[in-house]
Amino acid sequence: MDLTHEGYRYKLIEVQTEEVEELNSEEKFSDSDRYILDCRNIKPEDILSKLTAFYHQIKRSKVSYVWINCSEGKFLEIKKRLVKLMAENNELSRGLRNHAILKLTTQDHTTPVMDALKISIDVLNFGKSLLDVYRLMDAHPGILNGKVHLHNSLKRKRSVEIVPSDSAAELVNRPYADQRRPGKKVFKALKKMVGKPDNKGSKKKCYMCNLSSVFDQLCVDCHFLNGEMKKSSCDLKGRYAIVTGGRIKIGFETALRLLRDDCFVIVTTRFPANAVERFSGQADFNVWKHRLKIARLDLQNMQSIEGFLGYVQQSIPHLDILVNNAAQTIFRPFPYYQSPHLGGGKETTKLGQRWEQCSRESNPGS
Repeated sequence: MDLTHEGYRYKLIEVQTEEVEELNSEEKFSDSDRYILDCRNIKPEDILSKLTAFYHQIKRSKVSYVWINCSEGKFLEIKKRLVKLMAENNELSRGLRNHAILKLTTQDHTTPVMDALKISIDVLNFGKSLLDVYRLMDAHPGILNGKVHLHNSLKRKRSVEIVPSDSAAELVNRPYADQRRPGKKVFKALKKMVGKPDNKGSKKKCYMCNLSSVFDQLCVDCHFLNGEMKKSSCDLKGRYAIVTGGRIKIGFETALRLLRDDCFVIVTTRFPANAVERFSGQADFNVWKHRLKIARLDLQNMQSIEGFLGYVQQSIPHLDILVNNAAQTIFRPFPYYQSPHLGGGKETTKLGQRWEQCSRESNPGS
């Protein structure tokens, strides 16, 4: 499809998921000087998985604009990863990298192509002006007066659009929340749950709301809420997580929750063999074992930390979730940490050998 705006002709190419890598051919860009890549039919997760091929299209001089369809959070994630990829490859100067990123806009399927083109042009022009903001401020002093008010109004508008309802289920099941920190509504809801102690009935108090409790440490309502939260889940397919101190207790339960939500998890511990025994004892171990990596990490040893960082860079393409749970709660003498039955020493146990064989069978390429 050909589009014309202000005397310029653009060729629109609708791109499907399987066609992203096929666009590497120069023959696809020989009919015109300006192209628009309409990638609105591609899911954000597929763009992230094919980010290198996507990067090669954005940096083309003949590609004027790229349209995608995603939420604000996903757009920021894609943008951040593209900037990082461009910086790592060091193929473009900083100015050209900024120009390439400004080609990217998020457009809804309902937006007509001509309106989408005008928005893309406005975004590119606005972005160029921001990059040259100091020269503009010298030419027109006071041009940025009121910018704080504008920023706050935009922030309020986004918060209303992001959270259209107070449904707790929506917040729990959202795989990639646009709001990174809880807002006022969350704290107001929590405040309503806090009650004054009731002298009637049991002397035991609920650990969460301080009301008289029927259950040990919990009242009926909070016990029900905890039960519902245990059942809640979200789609973490394609996400990568690191859980430090994931051998026992809350670290172990956190790793299990992530694995059962389709996340790829690296668990760190000073006792990997013991961790293998605990994870392999789960009834659904065969369902998620190919998404679990157990790495030995001693956070008191800088050499161990550096080795782990190198392992992470080789094992996963990016990191989405980091749970810093590791802690030394009980001091033990140094020989204890070298115990072979815990997997702390250099000796590899039979259990560790079985785990390595299992990992190779599940991940032939690793």
